[in-house]
Amino acid sequence: MRASRLVSLSLVTLVLAGSITGVGMALVSTTATSSPPPPPKAGNWRVVQSPDSWTYNYTGATCEPGTQTCFLSGGTFGGVARLTETTDGGTSWSSLSNGLPSLQAGMDTIVCPSASTCFGGGGAMNNTTGTIVPSILVSTNGAATWSNQTLPAGIINGTDKVIRAVACGNTSDCFAFTNGGSIVATTNGGGTWSTQTSPTGNAFHGAACPSATNCFAVADSGTIVATTNGSTWNAQTSGTANNLASISCLNTNDCFVVGAAGTILVTTNGGTNWNPQTSGTGNDLRMVSCTDAMHCVAVGSSGTVVATTNGGTTWSTQSVGTTVPLSSVACASNTVCVIGTKVNRPNNGPPITPATAFYTSNGGATWSTNIPCPFGPKVKAISCLALTTTFFTASSAGPQSGASGATTIEKTTDGSHFAVLYSGAPGSGSGQGISCPDATHCYVAGYSQTNSSGFLLATSNGGTTWTTQTSGTANQLRAISCPNDTTCFAVGENGTILATTNSGTTWAPQVSGTGNQLLGVSCADAMHCVAVGDNPIVLATTNGGTTWTTQTVAGGITGNMFAVSCFDAMHCVATAGKGQIMTTTNGGANWVNHSVTIPAHTVWDIWSVSCWSDTGCTASGGTGFDAPGHPGLLLTTTDGGVTWTAASAPSPQHGLPGISCVAGGICWAVGSLGGIVTNLAPSSNGYWLVGDDGGTFGFGDANFFGSLPGLGIHVSNIVGIAGTADNQGYWMVGDDGGAFGFGDAGFFGSLPGLGIHVTNIVGIAPTPDGKGYWLVGNDGGVFGFGSARYYGSLPALGIHVSNIVGIAPTPTGKGYWLVGKDGGVFGFGDAGFFGSEGGKTLAQPMVSIAPTTDGQGYWTAAADGGNFAFGDAMFQGSVPGAGVHVTNVVGMAGVVQGQGYWMAGDDGGVYAFGVASYFGSVPGLGIHISNVTGIAATSS
Repeated sequence: MRASRLVSLSLVTLVLAGSITGVGMALVSTTATSSPPPPPKAGNWRVVQSPDSWTYNYTGATCEPGTQTCFLSGGTFGGVARLTETTDGGTSWSSLSNGLPSLQAGMDTIVCPSASTCFGGGGAMNNTTGTIVPSILVSTNGAATWSNQTLPAGIINGTDKVIRAVACGNTSDCFAFTNGGSIVATTNGGGTWSTQTSPTGNAFHGAACPSATNCFAVADSGTIVATTNGSTWNAQTSGTANNLASISCLNTNDCFVVGAAGTILVTTNGGTNWNPQTSGTGNDLRMVSCTDAMHCVAVGSSGTVVATTNGGTTWSTQSVGTTVPLSSVACASNTVCVIGTKVNRPNNGPPITPATAFYTSNGGATWSTNIPCPFGPKVKAISCLALTTTFFTASSAGPQSGASGATTIEKTTDGSHFAVLYSGAPGSGSGQGISCPDATHCYVAGYSQTNSSGFLLATSNGGTTWTTQTSGTANQLRAISCPNDTTCFAVGENGTILATTNSGTTWAPQVSGTGNQLLGVSCADAMHCVAVGDNPIVLATTNGGTTWTTQTVAGGITGNMFAVSCFDAMHCVATAGKGQIMTTTNGGANWVNHSVTIPAHTVWDIWSVSCWSDTGCTASGGTGFDAPGHPGLLLTTTDGGVTWTAASAPSPQHGLPGISCVAGGICWAVGSLGGIVTNLAPSSNGYWLVGDDGGTFGFGDANFFGSLPGLGIHVSNIVGIAGTADNQGYWMVGDDGGAFGFGDAGFFGSLPGLGIHVTNIVGIAPTPDGKGYWLVGNDGGVFGFGSARYYGSLPALGIHVSNIVGIAPTPTGKGYWLVGKDGGVFGFGDAGFFGSEGGKTLAQPMVSIAPTTDGQGYWTAAADGGNFAFGDAMFQGSVPGAGVHVTNVVGMAGVVQGQGYWMAGDDGGVYAFGVASYFGSVPGLGIHISNVTGIAATSS
């Protein structure tokens, strides 16, 4: 039996580098099809990596008892909620921030009364008033996605600003507490919330509910309130006037409270008496987490950690190796705990480094550290090679901040998952620009404070290893462009231009003729480059930099030119602040002003631009902090820059300093807070597998709606599965043509119901409207039910075969394709013929066919996982190509716009290619079978 795995062999390489200037790009198509497919259409912009790197305060923490799963929640300095998860006790973290509502301004607290149900509290932006109002969120899928709860009008319209604490006795009964001393409650899992009378007006900070009706909350000025009936709250005597920050209860009697000046209180009788304990510190304590009546950990200011293993008789200090404030802690067991930090903002500016997580697996004997999102706060540059392969580079702090800059480089090859390729030491070099001429060669330019010199970094093996190169200049480098794998040009301060023609073995200075800072450079080929910079200035070379000539800036352009992009030697676009854009169609002999009119209360600084054709370009930048929601700026032209259309940028991003695009206008842009956005349409988010017994497995967002064994029906002839259009159901079909519907999949008929008795049905395909389906036999006979019209069959054409293995519908529902074991493809209705493997020798027989979303192509899959792409179906990889040798693949399912697909084996193993994400497999569940017969994907 083989192990199921994720295989991601995409066609796009994205590289991010820390640069607020123009981005040097390279567009490389590595498709394995015989001829380049038509480019996919760009979709709406969406966030693929949230800017967790600027999370500066993890105020909320919770762990699932007895596991290694914990969550940290908080916010960025710009008022954006953040959520991250670990499933290995803190060793690694994954961002869940994409699942939060876009207007959520902070997630101050989180509690999960079950593995699937979680509640979060904080503040959200009121779009009408522009103010922050209390907000409660709920998730019913393990914190993957969240929805806002409706709070009483008195809470929303009152003086309360945020929810400071949420506590739940179970998944139905929860209480929330505000900074204004208000209390709200729900008894139906957040379906409705009602206001309860609070005995205090002090700001709440922590709460705990050991049962559905017994709860405690702590607040400023030594306030403790409690309820024993879930509705009436009474103040308890704490014996202190210090502000209280957090409470942890083991049961209705035993609770611990921490607060200012090292305060620790304990009760063993439900709060009738609260007794002080000696913490051993005078620092403020922010949060406490107890796993039983003996074991607790508390954290606070100046890196303080104190712990007890004897119920608080003694508290001992633990060291986590930092003096930054610790704002949250959660323990899953007596040995596994995580801590979240708060990062100070010097002079109320941005933090130098992102918030950090500490974790222990030995009860605090030792603590390790991890940054939940490895990017530094200034992700500045990007280079795309194809649809899903992209490199990104980030700078943890630029030279302007006076901090020690470090470069982080990430890469995605599936458009969804990001791997860190390089992480430099502080001061070693701050990456400002990146350029990747192909999938193996990438170059980064910036500044090294340690060496007081220009910083150059390169890889020749796709990022596996990176080598520092000698720049020979003390000036900061701001941008880089590499037209091929050996030739690059880097520009920077004081008119610096460096060039290499030997892959960076040596870099030689070139005479720019200016002392102005150069901020952007773009090279159409090894001979033709354009550089732009301050005041403004445009330089160009037509001889590989032997000479650089100053060109005349278009009339009306003022200030600094930030970026330039040249699609070829003739067509270039340059951008600046205040919506200023100029273009040339004759290599710079003439530049024309095509600046855009900017809205009031915005700045529209255009920091980067990327041209994907001689008439198509997309630019990115910032709208300014006065713009509601601080969205990034995205502008697109399709007429050579004469007119520009503003896209709706995912908000907030606080500026998009870097952008890179490939053919068709598919672009990736990076946010100054570490976010990554793209208009590449997302893949489907899940899939179902079906066995010959009618057993069904759902992964990702493919929900389980039932199975034949669950109905007490025992068969062994199920051959296929198809999902409904809204993902709320599925059909399965037997080899006798019997059809079974689950969820909202309606029953529209079957062959036995028509009195037709066969045993050769091999597949099922749904209609787009979800009101019908086709069945196909191994002889190519087709049967339509419901809205599935009959458009022809092989027997009707006089073609007699017995090797048909699959059917796929066109997006209009007015046609379908059939595929045979020999790779032959037959189209009926509006199903066009784009090619086949018919007549060729195959290593293994074909088993399945899947269409692209636009109906202009299809893939076929063989039993060994071989993949064959036709029309606009892009080849994204195969199982043999990944070095995996099997003969049990039974089906495949494609994702949107021909950008990826899944294959499934008879053991329920799943392989994902391109932008198709891996969501799990049957072997991954510890289930060992060999009877899976089909796979169906959910719709995007």
